[in-house]
Amino acid sequence: MPEAALLGAQEALDAYEPRWRELAVSRGNAFVTPEWMRAWLEHYGEDREVRVAAVSGEDGELLGLLPFELAGGRLGGTARIAGAGLADHLHPVAAAQDDTEVGRLATAALAAGGPRWATMVLDNVDADAAWTRGDLVLSGGRCLRRRERTAAVLPYANLPGSYDDYLAGRSGSFRRQLRRFDRRLAEAAAIELRQTRDESELEADLATFFRLHFGRWEERGGSSLAGGRAREFHQSFAAAALRAGWLRLLVLEADGKPIAAFYGWSLGGRYAFYQAGFDPDWSNFSVGLVLHGRVIAAAIAEGAREYDMLLGDEAYKFRFCESVRHVSTSVLTRPWRPAGLVVGADLAARRLAGRLPDGVRTRLGRFERRRPTGRPR
Repeated sequence: MPEAALLGAQEALDAYEPRWRELAVSRGNAFVTPEWMRAWLEHYGEDREVRVAAVSGEDGELLGLLPFELAGGRLGGTARIAGAGLADHLHPVAAAQDDTEVGRLATAALAAGGPRWATMVLDNVDADAAWTRGDLVLSGGRCLRRRERTAAVLPYANLPGSYDDYLAGRSGSFRRQLRRFDRRLAEAAAIELRQTRDESELEADLATFFRLHFGRWEERGGSSLAGGRAREFHQSFAAAALRAGWLRLLVLEADGKPIAAFYGWSLGGRYAFYQAGFDPDWSNFSVGLVLHGRVIAAAIAEGAREYDMLLGDEAYKFRFCESVRHVSTSVLTRPWRPAGLVVGADLAARRLAGRLPDGVRTRLGRFERRRPTGRPR
């Protein structure tokens, strides 16, 4: 019968890193790779307690992993999937068919590991995953009661064998608009989409990306990536992703001058878009539209099967994509702990007020003030 054991973060990485990476790549999800975890531990994990539930099958081989961050608080503390503050899509590090088993056993192992947390937050997990639906039943008939659940989407496009076939699947008006702006831009300057391929290029190309990205968000209240730790985190992860062959940092240049930049990755056949930046002086050419068109063409040329625009329901994403994944963030509590009553009442009040459960953050004390903020969608 499968069993779960709780390990420290470094202990789990030392024991399982190659298999951890293999499982994450098979799911095409950078957010659950050991590289993402190492970067998070380096920049956010210094004063965090992390426990990794490792689930072994009947043959003793690793079936999957699920890492949790634990934080104390005056109401009993909280557990959250480690690295969640910067991640758009989370699930057990396991083959898809093993998610339910790994998620159930990992959660039960964490619950059995001690009573020092009373609230669990599952961020951006698959909404249709069996282990996340309803209350989580633990051993001995105990359970975690679901107090709140908020939904979100990740738009994506299935990629055919050629860019022409991809465009044929878009609306006629969008196809004509994309070609028109691309042609106008090419008539105005010599255009090149350049990919970062060598570590000697990485520092300068990341600086270009951040400059263009911050410039784009400056008039919208700023970007959460402007924070020192968030930027340092992505510098570390980008370097690891480049070494692994996953990084897709692309700079769109006009006569050699950067006018737009794309930051994402490609693994397991899935080409993912995390963030971008644009030079506002070129806004009349719709460089964002042109950038995504050219990146999709590059993704198809390298054999990617999917273009994933990750978390967010912005209208422009649905011009490029025809499908969505549904994820949800859930707050669960032990019903017999005072935190369960307080958090449940707080969430109910905020639902009546038509607001997201921000009140959870005030109930989680030090943990919430230290966790990384989410990125602009």
